[in-house]
Amino acid sequence: MERRTLTNRVQTLEKAVDELRNERAVIDAINTRTQALEVQFAHFRGEVRMQFSAMHERFAQVDGRFARIDERFDKVDEAIRQGDEETRRFMRILHEELVGRIAVLGERS
Repeated sequence: MERRTLTNRVQTLEKAVDELRNERAVIDAINTRTQALEVQFAHFRGEVRMQFSAMHERFAQVDGRFARIDERFDKVDEAIRQGDEETRRFMRILHEELVGRIAVLGERS
């Protein structure tokens, strides 16, 4: 095995330390960027949560409006049913009255 001089050994060691420093600088830069992304992501999540909350509230309002419209249609349907029944009852009365009048006219002839 070849014997290296103290100078060579120190130079090799200095080179290794410099490489480690460069790697550490890269790691620090990555960590800084990661932290910045974490902050941005947390902010984004907050905005998304707020938008979903607003959307949910809007859908709740729309659902409420549809419920009120359904109630109004139910009332209209009931009014139509009652009107139909009233019309049928009145038609029966008119029919019976007409049949009675025809019978009276038939008796006169």
